[in-house]
Amino acid sequence: MKIVLAYKQEVKLYSGDLVYDTLADYAATEFKIAPSTLQLTFQDDEKDNISIHSNDDLDVMQAVFQGKQYTKITVEGTPTSEIKNQPSTEKVKETNVTENSEPLKEESKT
Repeated sequence: MKIVLAYKQEVKLYSGDLVYDTLADYAATEFKIAPSTLQLTFQDDEKDNISIHSNDDLDVMQAVFQGKQYTKITVEGTPTSEIKNQPSTEKVKETNVTENSEPLKEESKT
C-alpha cells in the first residue's frame, strides 16, 4: 500500500515504513509543519475522519484500506514559518501593588 500525504494543495508520496513516528517526521519535514501542531487523518468508507496518533491507528487504516493501491492521509498543522514569527506568549509576571503601599525599609545591621 502506498501512502499519499495531502497538505492544502500539495501532495507527497510516502513509501517508507508504516511506523507512526517515521511517517509523522516525514510529513512535518516535507510540508515544513511544526511537529507539535501536526495532525494526520484518513477518511474511512463511511466518510468519517479518523485521527492517526499511533501505530495502532495505522493498523486500523491498513485494515480499512486492505487491497487498495493508495491510501490518502490528510496533513494539517501550523507551518514552522508562522511559529517563528509569532510574538512570545510568555506571560509577564504581575505584581500586586496597591496605591497605599509603602516602600520597604532596609534594616540596619549593627
